[in-house]
Amino acid sequence: MNTKKLKVWAKAVILSAFLTAACAGCAPGAAEPDRPPETEENSVNQKGNDTVPQVHIFETDEVAVVPELPEYTFEDAVQKGEVQKLIGDLPGAAPGTWYTVTVDGVEYYYGNYDSRPEEYELFGWSIVEDTYELANGLKTGMREEDVLAQYPDMAVIDFENNPIYREVTSFMGWNGTAYPRSYAGRDSDWDYEGKEYYSWTDQFDYIMAADIHLNQPDMIPRYVGLLVKNHTVAAITFYYPTAG
Repeated sequence: MNTKKLKVWAKAVILSAFLTAACAGCAPGAAEPDRPPETEENSVNQKGNDTVPQVHIFETDEVAVVPELPEYTFEDAVQKGEVQKLIGDLPGAAPGTWYTVTVDGVEYYYGNYDSRPEEYELFGWSIVEDTYELANGLKTGMREEDVLAQYPDMAVIDFENNPIYREVTSFMGWNGTAYPRSYAGRDSDWDYEGKEYYSWTDQFDYIMAADIHLNQPDMIPRYVGLLVKNHTVAAITFYYPTAG
């Protein structure tokens, strides 16, 4: 076959392959075309024959704390509440000291880096009593089943991000960076109960969590988490799933 005929033959093969691919979706019994992007009205993903729901998304006003939660400087907090101290790892995996200060049913988590001993930084807080609740009515002391009756698409996971009941999509999981933790032996005054590592989450069984719709797209994601003990909400916190 000469060069000219070879070029003509190659073009014919390519054209035939293109037409075959283009018409594949038109043939009887052909596979369905790609599904449209998920919307609020179509908020499930297909996985085999099962539907996998997307995690619930709250509006910011739904999860506002009522009454409004005060934030204290470390110096003011220790004058008002009870203080628990733990030598351990602060955000950034840097050594330092955690101070959990409980004021009016709220735990505030402050950190003091060894490299900056004169500075105390507030990393987060948790509601641990029903002195405060969320605007949508969620509060400590609620039964897990009552929460899920209202919001069945919340993610229910352990602290290793394994689902307790079922899988959800569009969910980045738990991040415990901003909560007290320590390797065994770092704090000689702390009872590690024979474990190699202490984490603030040790006191809970698992977490029910949901996303929060933030009005500014450049903001990092923020989740609300309901910490569960014996199928009861024992604490409510807010955390950043992507923060290090």
